[in-house]
Amino acid sequence: GDLGLDDGLGLADALQGERDVLVGGAVGQELVVLEHRADLAAQELDFTVPHAGIREYDEALDAMEEMREALYQALTSQWAAQQQREAEIAALAHDLKTPLTLAGGNAELLLEEELPQDYERLIRKISEATVRAKEYVASLLETSSGKEETFTKMQLGEWFEKLRENALAAAEAKGVNLITDNRLEGSWRIQPERLQRGIFNIVLNAVEYTPKGKTVYLEGKMTDNGWQVCVKDEGTGFDEEAVRHAAERLWRGEKSRRTDGHHGLGLWSAAQAILAHKGELVLGNWEEGGEVFVRF
Repeated sequence: GDLGLDDGLGLADALQGERDVLVGGAVGQELVVLEHRADLAAQELDFTVPHAGIREYDEALDAMEEMREALYQALTSQWAAQQQREAEIAALAHDLKTPLTLAGGNAELLLEEELPQDYERLIRKISEATVRAKEYVASLLETSSGKEETFTKMQLGEWFEKLRENALAAAEAKGVNLITDNRLEGSWRIQPERLQRGIFNIVLNAVEYTPKGKTVYLEGKMTDNGWQVCVKDEGTGFDEEAVRHAAERLWRGEKSRRTDGHHGLGLWSAAQAILAHKGELVLGNWEEGGEVFVRF
């Protein structure tokens, strides 16, 4: 029969109610999708994506569940690999302590004897290098345990002078010339020992690949916005692969020049120290060999 006014209003109210439920449900599912998209972006993956009861939303949520599971597996594998590498570095550092202690102790005993001046100078360098190596090992152990050196205000010129002394010892041991230029001024908040070790690794890399009788150049100077250290050598230079991968831990170049000549930790350690100081590490070449800029 014909609908009266009241019946018509009642039907309209009922239809509006159904529409509100559907729209409200859709909005609710959109909020679910957005919520889990945020979880994925934040790499918070300990959740299960529910179904919505609406085909289009269920398809989107199923795809999101697949993404979550794949990302969870990838991050779990990455974390496990990182933990393994940290354990290997800590074990390596621990194993180095004993031979370094023996070498340093024997060098100290030899220095107590009457020796020719040249012999005494060489043994003293061995002793000093052993002390530095033990400091590096201690730093590796601290880093693997999560400890870090505090930032302190340091005179840059004084800091560079210590770097120069260490660089000179390394250059003399290899028979390489060292030319330095210290134009650093004022003070800066740094981790003095960590940054010293990091940039010294860059110097060691330069010395390693500079032939005997050639020269390594070490320069520190102020810039418009901060300061920089430049290390140049007359060696083989960096190939394209080394430039791309130098900051990666345990990466070892297979071509003309490896990033540290040994176990892929030298320039990675430098890069990590520089990153902690919000600095920039730039590898390249000049006409005579390799060139590295560190800018702060």
